Amino acid sequence: MRKQFSLELGDGLVLELGKRTLVVGVLNVTPDSFSDGGRNFEPARAVERALEIEREGADIVEIGGESTRPGAGRVQAGEELSRVMPVLDRLAGRVQVPISIDTYKSEVVRQALDAGASIVNDVSALRFDPAVADAVAGSNAALVLMHMRGEPATMQKIESSPNIFAEIARDLDAAIRVAGNRGVARRQLIIDPGIGFGKTPEQNLAIINHLERFESFGLPLMIGTSRKSFIGSLAGQPESDRLFGTAASVALAIVRGAHIVRNAGKRSARRLFLRGLPAASLAVCCALTTVIAGVPVLDTANRSPDRELQVCASPVLQGIQRYLHSAVRRRVRKAPRAAFLLHCACP
Repeated sequence: MRKQFSLELGDGLVLELGKRTLVVGVLNVTPDSFSDGGRNFEPARAVERALEIEREGADIVEIGGESTRPGAGRVQAGEELSRVMPVLDRLAGRVQVPISIDTYKSEVVRQALDAGASIVNDVSALRFDPAVADAVAGSNAALVLMHMRGEPATMQKIESSPNIFAEIARDLDAAIRVAGNRGVARRQLIIDPGIGFGKTPEQNLAIINHLERFESFGLPLMIGTSRKSFIGSLAGQPESDRLFGTAASVALAIVRGAHIVRNAGKRSARRLFLRGLPAASLAVCCALTTVIAGVPVLDTANRSPDRELQVCASPVLQGIQRYLHSAVRRRVRKAPRAAFLLHCACP
C-alpha cells in the first residue's frame, strides 16, 4: 500500500495523497506545445480550457509557458511571464482545485505564487535556478523536483546513463538538500523521476516498473508519461496514436505506487484516466506488467497474446489490450529487443 501524505497548500487547499491517485491536467500556453500544438496559446482560450479541465475532474490544473519537448530551446522569463500571467490572473477565484505552475525560473515562480498558484513543478530540480527554492520557501506551496538529464535542447543526444537509478537517486538527493538549505520544508516536496528527459526507452520502462526504488525518499511520487516516444517505440505508433499506450503506462504507474499522474493529452485521455482505469482488472494489470514493464512471463512458443490478455467488457480496457497486443507482436518479431525484457524486470 502506498504511503499517505497530506500537503497543506494554504487558502484551505489540501492535497491528500495516497488514498487514490490524483490527476494533473496540463495546460500548455506555448506556440509549440508537444501535447496540443499551440491550440491554447491565446489567453482567452487558455482560460476556457483550464476551466474545462477542472470540470472534467482533474485534481490539479498545471499551467506551463515554456515547452520542454526534446530539442526545445529556452525562453526568457519575460516572454514566459507574458504567456502565463494573463491566464493566472483571469483564473483567480474561478477554480476550486490547486493550480500548478510548470517553470524553472524564480521570477516566474514568485509572480505565479502571488497570482494564486500553490504548486511549483521544476523540471530541472533546481539545477537551472536554485532561487526557485527561495521563492517557494516563503510560501506554503508544494515543490515538485523532477529529474532531467542535461536540458531539453540536448537531453536526447547525450550519452545514456550506465546506471539510471543511481543517477536519479543521486541527483534528487542533491536537489532535496538544496531545497532544504534554502528553507523549503521536506513536507512541501514531491519527486518525479522524469520519464523521457534523457532516458532511453528501456530505462523508462524499468523506472515505471520499479517505482518502489524511490520509496526510500519518503516523499510523494509524480509520474508523467503522456504520449511520450517510448510508448510509440513499443508498438511503432506515431504521437497521435498513443492514447491507449499512455493509458497502459499510467495504469502500471498507479499499480507501482505513483501518487500523482500528469496528463498532457486531450479530453478523451483525461476521461480515460479518471473513469476507465479504476475499473482495470487484475488480468489487465498483469498484462501491463508483462508488456509495458517487460516482466518476462510470456512464453511465445506456447502462449499467444490473445490468450494472455483476456477479453474485457470495458472499451477502455479493450483499447489498452489492442495496444498491448501490438506491442507483444512487435517484440516477438524483433527478437533482439526481447533480450531487454529481463533487463527491465531486473535492472
